[in-house]
Order: sequence, then C-alpha cells, then structure tokens
Amino acid sequence: MSNLNLYALVTGGNRGIGLEVCKQLVERKKPVILTCRNVEAGEAAAAELGKSGTDVRVISLDAASAASIQELTKRIETDYDQKIDLLINNAGILVRQVWDKETYDSTLAVNTAGPVLLSQALLPLLAPGACIINVSSGVRPVPVTTRRRPWQIENLSNDYAQAVTAIRSLDALQHPAAAVPFNADSSMGTAAPAAGGMSPTYSVAKALLNRGVQLMAADESFKQRGVSVCRTDMGGSTADRSGAEGAASVLAPWLSGDSSKNGGFSRDGEALEW
Repeated sequence: MSNLNLYALVTGGNRGIGLEVCKQLVERKKPVILTCRNVEAGEAAAAELGKSGTDVRVISLDAASAASIQELTKRIETDYDQKIDLLINNAGILVRQVWDKETYDSTLAVNTAGPVLLSQALLPLLAPGACIINVSSGVRPVPVTTRRRPWQIENLSNDYAQAVTAIRSLDALQHPAAAVPFNADSSMGTAAPAAGGMSPTYSVAKALLNRGVQLMAADESFKQRGVSVCRTDMGGSTADRSGAEGAASVLAPWLSGDSSKNGGFSRDGEALEW
C-alpha cells in the first residue's frame, strides 16, 4: 500500500465505479484528487467524501482532450509535483452496439488515448515507485481449437485482434484510431451483443488499452521511475456485481503492494492472462 501522506488521482471520480473507488480510498485515509468534466458534480462528490476528514480535491479533466490533459498536467506540476503515488485511469465511455466511425473515434479517444496520454504526461511528476492502475475489461486472449490460430481475443474479430497485438509503440496509442483504423466491413459491426454488455467499439478500445499497459510496463522511462503499471477488470457494467465489489477489484493491486504485478491484468486480485 502507498504512503497515506501522498495523493491518489482518480479520473472520472465523480460517479459510478470511480466514485466508489474514491470512497474506498477515503475510508483508508488516502487523500484523493478527483477529476471529472463536470466540476460542479465533482465538488458535490468531494464535499460528501470529505466529511470523513480526509483531504479530497477536484480538478477538471476531459479525458478525450489532449489540451485538457495538458492543463491538468500543468496544475499537477504546480501544486502536486511528486505528491501523487497512485494514478487510477478510470474515466471511460460505453456506447452500446453502435459500429460507426464517429462512435469508434470518440470511444478510442477517451478509453485508450486518454489513459496513455495522461500516464505519459504525469510520469515525471509522480512520486518514485508510484502505481498506475488502468480500469479495463475482460477483453483477453482465450484458447481456440485451430493450430494456425492458437488464441483469439475475447469479444474481438480476428482483424482487430491482429491489429491490436501488432501495436509496438506507446506513441501509436496516442492516436489509436489512426493506428487501428475503423473498418466498416469488419464482422465487429454485425456481431451479437458481447459478453458483459460490452459494445464493439468499447471492446476494441479496452483491448488497445491492455496492449498499452504491456508497452508501458516494458518502457524504460517507466522502469527508471520505478512506476508499476497494471490493469484491473471491474467486472463489466452489466455483471452481477456491486459498485463496491468493482471498486475493490480496481484497488486490489494497490492494496497488495506487489510490484511483480507490473504489466499484469487482474480481477479481484487474481491474475488473468493477456
């Protein structure tokens, strides 16, 4: 577990799983910086969370905007340099069963590019040995029976699974819709509703984020700072799990304090393959 004198920064912390994560951090006396697009809603959440006596701050962030990420980075550099040892990339969007370029681009901007850009931007400002947790999903390799294709990525068509695993640089994921372009003719557009209620665009975005975490964990700049990077599965938006259970799954890597989980993928603290 991290230093209780340092902050946790939680994106999308004003509602849903993000708010529940903030609640569980505050219960453990961990100071929190909560980010969200709607600052008024964030301030209301912070006021409620702050009744415990734990310090809760609010900063505006639109995870889809590089300019907004830059503004937040400036604020962190000014007020919180080396004072954050836990970054939780939770902000995300889910548009169900829509397969079009506009939805694809916007979903990847928030769910893939946002966490990658923010992690890279804040890296030099995080306390040494910090932990970065990316809230992902059960989009992971599953075995199949053919010898030529020994695995496939759950909820992804073959063309997108191959494109995701072909990504070799974090820089490519700063513009994921360019690195893995929208294909109107892909079978993703005609697939039955995915397990756990995940939409096709959401599945692609989270698979790309999973790939990004692997690349961050192997990146020398992250290694030099001693920063561990991992992904957690909070159980899916339609899963039979409470918000508290989902948040506990998100926080499990931090609570374990196990640096060997760097680059890993887990649910409820148990390792998942990816």
